Amino acid sequence: GRLVYGEPGPKEHCTAEDYDIDDTEFAPADSEEYPQQLAKIVVVRRGGPCTFTHKVQVAQDTKGAHAVIVVDKRGSKHTSNDIRSVIMSDDGAGSLIDIPSLLVANTDGEKLISAIQRADKERGRGYSDADVIVQLEWDVPRERNV
Repeated sequence: GRLVYGEPGPKEHCTAEDYDIDDTEFAPADSEEYPQQLAKIVVVRRGGPCTFTHKVQVAQDTKGAHAVIVVDKRGSKHTSNDIRSVIMSDDGAGSLIDIPSLLVANTDGEKLISAIQRADKERGRGYSDADVIVQLEWDVPRERNV
């Protein structure tokens, strides 16, 4: 899928109005054309006045996300290995979410965000194929019972 990111306002990706993303060249999540299109993977930051679940629901319902990557808080010292054992909890509204989401370490997420921002600048210069494309693979942690 294609990664998209919008710099958050004071609500830290907790409301639709708090950030804008580039919606060009995406089919709606419920479109019959979707299998032929790149999935829209929205990248958001952890933190702010809302839960993981709420951030994912905002991205799904208002940004047309097919998946969400949550980047750990700015300045977090958690490594990729530490993050593997963190489970994004459900605030009770998880049944309203139909898309996958995952949490990544801040250092990894900063690399993704920097790449997205570079691609956005290139697209602004007329390079229409300047995108950050990733392939996501899902697994259930086996070390911990959920």
